[in-house]
Amino acid sequence: MSINAAKQQMRFLASILESYESLVAGRIGNPELTKEDYDQIDPEEMEIIDIVWCLASGIRRAQRFMEITGRQNLGGLLSTKLGFDKSKATCFKCKQMGHFKRECVNQKVNDHVNPFHDDYYKKAIYHKNSEQSSRANLKQIGEGSLKERT
Repeated sequence: MSINAAKQQMRFLASILESYESLVAGRIGNPELTKEDYDQIDPEEMEIIDIVWCLASGIRRAQRFMEITGRQNLGGLLSTKLGFDKSKATCFKCKQMGHFKRECVNQKVNDHVNPFHDDYYKKAIYHKNSEQSSRANLKQIGEGSLKERT
């Protein structure tokens, strides 16, 4: 790539960025204000505006959460872990209410075996290897008994 081609591409990129900035400024801001007007805004005021927007966004999200879940307030979230009511939770081990599986102390219930834990191929390979070793043992025993007879 030549230097002239690189300069031309950089000019093209700069024009795209300028047009994008003007598009964003026209959509977000007041079209009557110029860039110099926006530059005169105090940075501390911008920080305050940003904080107010963040608080408003957080409040809006909290209200939406309460609307979806049907809760009256968010105070219950602090007392329990992740807002779970353990009295309504069902243990997957003993099927009783009031605790989770990892907290289950019921020793009478057998753990169900995971069907995916047993690997068919491992068992088949082990069976094949044990079969070969038993054949080899039988062959050795057979050879040993032949030697004893002679």
